[in-house]
Amino acid sequence: WPEVGDVDDLKLAESQYLRDACHDFHTRIEGVISAKNKKGKAAAAASSLPGMKYCVNASIYVSKEYLPWQQGVLKTMREVYEQGDKSFPDNKTMLGKLGTIPDIKKYMKKVMPFVQYMKEQTAQHGVSALNLSTAFDEVPLLQQNLAYLKKTLELEDVQILDSSSADAKVQDQCYPGQPHGTFRVEEKPHVVVTFLNRQPGKPHFTVRLPVFGGDSIMSICRRVLKQDGFANDVQLLTFWRFTDPVSGMRVIPSVTEPHTNQTQLPAKAVFSLTDDRAGIMCQESLVDGGLGDAVVVGDHLVYVA
Repeated sequence: WPEVGDVDDLKLAESQYLRDACHDFHTRIEGVISAKNKKGKAAAAASSLPGMKYCVNASIYVSKEYLPWQQGVLKTMREVYEQGDKSFPDNKTMLGKLGTIPDIKKYMKKVMPFVQYMKEQTAQHGVSALNLSTAFDEVPLLQQNLAYLKKTLELEDVQILDSSSADAKVQDQCYPGQPHGTFRVEEKPHVVVTFLNRQPGKPHFTVRLPVFGGDSIMSICRRVLKQDGFANDVQLLTFWRFTDPVSGMRVIPSVTEPHTNQTQLPAKAVFSLTDDRAGIMCQESLVDGGLGDAVVVGDHLVYVA
């Protein structure tokens, strides 16, 4: 019978942290997109540009310590909690006690929402929610899971930043163990490209996805993985263009030589849009940071998973 090892409480805490953060970020993103849709209805109706789609970028702020007034609140809450038979008094009593502390008194407008939030966290996670710091370093944890965050939240770009670089409003809402995300929804030109899969005996299908100017192969990989439920390894994905983007689609594919009249896209390829936005072009990213000559790809690509 297999022996059960010791429970790794730190790993469990990190896992719960990521789940809670993703849930909070997803809710915020929905709110931002909803507001963008309401504001953009009139503009969208008047726009003559085809192929416009939203692209979401994120800045995630992490705080290594609470603000001084927040630390005072937490220390007081812990004292009251431990003296009150593991429970908190009503909000009025709690507010009256905190109002007598000089370092907290001038922040009273912010105190009650913070107290209510910490009460809820204590009810969910126990008294450890009142700790002044986390048991793990949040920044490396988020950086190690950037690919997961981008895929789960459908983000194009993510920056992990210290909360000290944010404005006062963000700092008030960013705590140790509670990162704060700000999201920018940009409306960007794109071309909808059809990605074909012609692998015999494989459960992959054709998917249609947006390609933005400046997209890399890795960006396309993430979108394909999101749509193709049977593809799960980004390292195995390769993309092929038709050597002739006009007539390539009209040639009957060969089972024995599936890539006849096709050219594999390099791993460092960068995409751009044609002037009429009817298709895309591909350039290889060079070692010196520049881009090679652009090759017209069209609006169909082949992928192998």
